[in-house]
Amino acid sequence: MFTQAQEIKGLYNSSETRDSLVILADTAYVRSKPSTSGEKMAALEAGRKVWPVQEEESQRISGFDAPWVRVKFVNSGGVISEGYIWKGLTAFGSYLRNDVRFLYGLDHGLAGADKGDFRHYFAKVRVLDLQGKPLATKIWQLNSSEATSFTEGKVFGAMGLDSIIAIARFYFTGEACAIPDDYYYFGWNGTELLSLPGKTDISDAGVFYHGEQLLFPSEKGGSPGKIIKLLEDEEVLDEVDKKGEPLTKKTKLKEVYSWDGRKAVKL
Repeated sequence: MFTQAQEIKGLYNSSETRDSLVILADTAYVRSKPSTSGEKMAALEAGRKVWPVQEEESQRISGFDAPWVRVKFVNSGGVISEGYIWKGLTAFGSYLRNDVRFLYGLDHGLAGADKGDFRHYFAKVRVLDLQGKPLATKIWQLNSSEATSFTEGKVFGAMGLDSIIAIARFYFTGEACAIPDDYYYFGWNGTELLSLPGKTDISDAGVFYHGEQLLFPSEKGGSPGKIIKLLEDEEVLDEVDKKGEPLTKKTKLKEVYSWDGRKAVKL
């Protein structure tokens, strides 16, 4: 299993120092200054690596904020040069498994329909071969909003799912109460990224809790050809017991999805 995590502020402003960044976009232009008005010094394709030197001010491009970063990169002549890249063109994480590379990050953001609404963010996962050739891309909408402050990715085995080579899982959450922990799953079959059921955990201390667990076929409690989702809710009631402690109401449910090798269908 491979894992990588990073703190994010405003979804890309990071206080963490990273040794390198990987390009997520089809093309990322290295510019002479930290602005879209800067002269294009080089064009780097997805999968290329750059080395950050210093972060600059943020700019909103493609509907979300991310800082410009002064980076070192290898130019077409094989010489190490310096320039600026908008960090929103780079990946949150890069994972190598089964001779392919998984990258994920933000794709774009949209303003809410009404003034004061949270922005809606769309993430993207890409699969590249070892030579950097793009093999597949998947874009999906995040359930959470600007309150998101942490993301983590993992890539692991097929977990008993037919036709699947690897499963990529991406986790987004925030620090405040009642911010959901959202997990998004995608199966890689060698040519496509297939959407799998996800899960969400959310709680507000002393008020409620909602948790979900996924069981894949090869896991304990799993079933061949199925993905099982276990759901648990706990709600604090207005009543108290004999000791004066608040009473709680717990509910447990189960959802079952059949897997035909391409899609999961809720039974």
